Parts: sequence; C-alpha cells; structure tokens
Amino acid sequence: MLANTHLEKVIDIGPGVFQTAKNETMIFIVHNGVHPTTDETTHVILTEAKTFPRPSKEFLIKQNTWADNPNATWLVKVAENDLVVWWRGGLW
Repeated sequence: MLANTHLEKVIDIGPGVFQTAKNETMIFIVHNGVHPTTDETTHVILTEAKTFPRPSKEFLIKQNTWADNPNATWLVKVAENDLVVWWRGGLW
C-alpha cells in the first residue's frame, strides 16, 4: 500500500471512541496512485476521544520509515528522531 499511496495524515484517537469500543481508533488520510518520494512525510496526530480534535502530541515522520519496515509495528506515538534510539538498541 505505501508504495503507491501518499499517507498524508494519521490521527490516533485511541480506545473509547464509542461507548463500548475497546479497540484503538485511527483515521488515515491517503492519496491513492501517488508514488511517494523518499522524503515524503506523514503528519501524525495523537489525541483522545474526550479532547478530539485537539492534539496531545503531533509530529512529522518520513513515510519510508514505515514502508521500509513492512513487518514492523507502526509506532505512531514516537517521533522519527526518537526511533533512532530504538534502532540502535536492536529493537528493529
């Protein structure tokens, strides 16, 4: 998907969006048919159902950070510069 799509924005709202919801809720804004460049960035916004749409944290991350690691978890709570510590520690 990431090879032919520009992932413009990821909004992580977390659990509890609906009264009985227990799963995480995320909104993805994508542009299909767009081949992203290596420097293409994704805007990540963290918020909660009670405070939506006001972000608790937001940052930009290079889309290829996720595209180059197809089996890795999509860490949306960690900015790209924080990921460097994880990679050096052998977690990736």
